[in-house]
Amino acid sequence: MPRLGGVLALTVKHRVFLLALGLLVLPSVLAICHFAFRLVDGSLGIVGRTVSRLGMPRLCALRHDRDGMAEAYGDLAQLHALLGVPICLGIALTAPQIVALLFGSSWAGMGAAAQIVAAAALPTVLHGDTDSLFVALGKARRDLPIAVAALALPLLLLVLLRPQTPEGAALVWAIPSLILPPVLAMIILGELNRSPLWLLRRIAPALLAGAALVLAVLLARQHAALDPWPQLITTMAAGAVAYCGTAWIALRGRFPWPLSTMPREALPGVPQRGQGAAQPAAGWTIEPGTARLDDTGRGTAAGRWVARKPGSASETRGRQEGGATRVHALDSLRGIAALSVVIYHGLLVWPALHETLGGQGVPFFRTSQDPLTTALLTIPPSSLLWRGREAVLLFFVLSGYVLAQALLRGGSHPYLPFVTRRACRLLLPCVAVALPVALLVMLTDPVQREGWSVWVTGHWDGPVTMGQVLSHALLLDQPYDLNSPLWSLHYEWRISLVFPLLLALSRFGPGRAMAASLGCLALGAAEMRLLGSDWLSMLVFVPHFMMGIVLARDGAGWSAHIALLSRPTRLGLWAVCYLLLSYRWIAPGFALIVDLLNGLGAALLIALVLASPRAQAALAWTPLAWLGKVSFSLYLVHVPVLLAALHLAPEAWPQAAVVIGALALSLPLAAVLYSVVERPTIQLGRHLTRRRASPRAWVKPA
Repeated sequence: MPRLGGVLALTVKHRVFLLALGLLVLPSVLAICHFAFRLVDGSLGIVGRTVSRLGMPRLCALRHDRDGMAEAYGDLAQLHALLGVPICLGIALTAPQIVALLFGSSWAGMGAAAQIVAAAALPTVLHGDTDSLFVALGKARRDLPIAVAALALPLLLLVLLRPQTPEGAALVWAIPSLILPPVLAMIILGELNRSPLWLLRRIAPALLAGAALVLAVLLARQHAALDPWPQLITTMAAGAVAYCGTAWIALRGRFPWPLSTMPREALPGVPQRGQGAAQPAAGWTIEPGTARLDDTGRGTAAGRWVARKPGSASETRGRQEGGATRVHALDSLRGIAALSVVIYHGLLVWPALHETLGGQGVPFFRTSQDPLTTALLTIPPSSLLWRGREAVLLFFVLSGYVLAQALLRGGSHPYLPFVTRRACRLLLPCVAVALPVALLVMLTDPVQREGWSVWVTGHWDGPVTMGQVLSHALLLDQPYDLNSPLWSLHYEWRISLVFPLLLALSRFGPGRAMAASLGCLALGAAEMRLLGSDWLSMLVFVPHFMMGIVLARDGAGWSAHIALLSRPTRLGLWAVCYLLLSYRWIAPGFALIVDLLNGLGAALLIALVLASPRAQAALAWTPLAWLGKVSFSLYLVHVPVLLAALHLAPEAWPQAAVVIGALALSLPLAAVLYSVVERPTIQLGRHLTRRRASPRAWVKPA
């Protein structure tokens, strides 16, 4: 009965809303809204019914296998997103042109209303088919309160706001599409015992393809000067090609699993029905464990047995290297931090965003900008994707952790080989990048344009000198106005020279080690404040490296303790971690204190990842692992590519398209730099230190 009531409420929702709207607006506005809502709801209704017909039998068949049901639901959510995202984005981008061509200018309001409804409907296709899942779980009664909420919310807002235009009515109609999906997603993830990152990983191909679609449509609209009908067809074709091509690449050349003709049991090592235990295919191993992703990216459905290929990306806990376990999830974490810096620098191009996000940052209630806009840009969890300074501080803590592990894992390590490896790791890639960037500046002949922030105009604003090139190549002195991200490598290189001393200090215990590092911070701050020089400025970041060192020495015990905590306590620690990383945007404080709190948040994040197999499994996603591998190269090349694109692009090109294209181009260039420069320099450092290693150690493990 509740299921029937839910279906009835969803069926009459559109008609009841239009009936109520007709009491408030003119008939012409009502007609426009009717067509606009139907254009979107009708298209998405077809997608929903298709996914439901595919998903209901599969989910019900797996009702006694919760892990198998979760994997099947993830496949269906991926399909739902792949079908729904292009419809939402396509209507949002082209509705005004379609309406103008079909109905004329008098119906322009319908195009604008359809845009609003389509854009707001995007979240509804990103969490999968909840109705089918609730039926499979035997909880179909939940459909009724959800449907009632979807009906009551727009009616309540309609009474309160009383819109008089098609755009206003569309906004009222669309608000539930923004409120309900996050709630449903959390309910679903709780039922399936999965994390938000698990769902994000499933829908990521649709999101990436959607971004490509938007970029292709904007570029085609800007540069294809055609009559209206050819222009519309060309724009839609460009978007379709970009979407399908990007989705195909993101899916690694396979169809979504629900559309595949190969049965799930055909996976290597997964038994056919009635054949008993799983037998491994050639080159595969079978080991006990929970359901995981196999090497094709699909989930296994073999109960608590998992088939995986040795060395595949599904190994989430790392492998033995040099006598110690390397946690590859931390490489992915470094890649996410590098991507955050890339997005951050892309946003700094606009003056308003630079004033909000640039520099040390200030709380939203103290900014000169609009407080609400600033809060939306800096406080939600999504803002972690464009927080540049916090990402750099995470780099410092990660470097302390990784370097300490390298020195602790293999016995004694002389000082000179360590510094030689660090020089090859940090300086040689900078040397390889510095000269091409200098030549690029000279060939580009930069000219400043309106609409650029002072962050852009502060780069490449004078003739290139040999001293400038040497400073960038060898990380000698600031400012780095040809490639500004080098400022953090400047500090990392200097701290590398004294890193073995910091590691030796950590032998006296975490409390004394952190106290000594805070003393270094005070000394560096006093030197900058009283003398106005920066010879000791690197000392202000010593506590961040020391946090990583302490984690490397004692973090295993802390992570084990965290893993034994109750789930609410662990969730509370994740919340504390987020608050520490967000402190500069929510509360006032001195810059050095805020940096320390951000560093503490970064250290807590690493400890939580080390304690969470689920977080490590999410970070083992192949694109994130690849991003972690090329993160250093991406960090080096993205600003020169962005600046070159801004200076070389014609003024008629949309600035947003130029920025997005430049940041996207940075990824393949980073891969090239990694293969040609970064990886060979790492190998060179190992080769040189093998020859120079001596039995006398400057640093000994505890």
